[in-house]
Amino acid sequence: MSIVRSSEIRLVVQEIFHTLLDRHSNTKKLHRNCEISKDITEVGLTVEKASRQDILFMRKNGADIQWHIYENLTRPQNSTENFVALYCTLALLVVELGIEDILVDLIRLSLALQSLASDSESKLPSAHKCALHATIGRYFNLIGQLTAIPALCQHVWTVIEARQKSAPELLPPINIQTSNKQTLGSSLNLDNLPEEYLFSYEVITEALSSSGLDASRLAMPYVHEHNEPRPHSAADLGSIHIDLAESAQSSPTAARKQMQEQITFESLKRILISNAIDGNEPEDDRDKRLDILHSFQNSTLEELASAAEQKNERWQKKLNEILDMVINTPVTPAGSPTRPDPTAPLQLQSVPTYEMKFPELCVF
Repeated sequence: MSIVRSSEIRLVVQEIFHTLLDRHSNTKKLHRNCEISKDITEVGLTVEKASRQDILFMRKNGADIQWHIYENLTRPQNSTENFVALYCTLALLVVELGIEDILVDLIRLSLALQSLASDSESKLPSAHKCALHATIGRYFNLIGQLTAIPALCQHVWTVIEARQKSAPELLPPINIQTSNKQTLGSSLNLDNLPEEYLFSYEVITEALSSSGLDASRLAMPYVHEHNEPRPHSAADLGSIHIDLAESAQSSPTAARKQMQEQITFESLKRILISNAIDGNEPEDDRDKRLDILHSFQNSTLEELASAAEQKNERWQKKLNEILDMVINTPVTPAGSPTRPDPTAPLQLQSVPTYEMKFPELCVF
């Protein structure tokens, strides 16, 4: 749905994705077609550390999300609203889920989009190339201020100020009109832009490295493959899954294997529930489980702590008794009776085998 031809449908898909990504009501603050702000604190974004579940989600699906963003940004049917919505998607990814490895991957994606917009072989209309440059410029400004890396912020604003002087078409607000898609940006040679209008890979890499971030992945440019399986990023290597059964079925020489039932959390949950309903659980275990549940539901924390302490004292006393019996055992020949006290009952005690003295005839 996110890569269909209709720009209206793709816009709706992006808006749905925003509701899934947004944790702190940042969408309304980011979904705007406005000029670049030199101080994003005026926007009032809420930025907090991403949860572990969100981090795992991005590391597993980050490559697929980047693939779809690239595809959407390069669609020739895009309207102004599409570009604004895609910027909002990119911004939410870095604001809500912007951990180190995801941040570097998003920067790499942005540099790849900049290269596409500057490529003479690209078939994108001039208006769309300008919109791409504007989107990327606004995005780098957001990243620079969120990370607070001085060298990165300085480089970003150097490029923005150069565009403001001589190339305002490369800055937001974005304005794509159906009647002049081909004429917008005609005053610039978009296929051969001066270096001062472009964000430098070398400067960004050095800025990230100086701040302690691992920028090594930027050395491998993002390569987008149309109509191909989405490539996995370095952050996604741990989530690659190989289905051996499916691979065997696709081989002409391998024997066909029956599909095995997939084990999921829901299937395990159904098994546990069915066991409880069918009464397959042993009665003793069930009574014990119910007693524990009842005690936790009807007892206070102090009562539970007191019961646990009493139980611990009983076990400790029993353990001390066992240790005393082992330590105080009289040392006598194996199996011989000992009676330390004549009035005490006869007891059979033995010494450990390694302390026994055997006759020479019994030893090899």
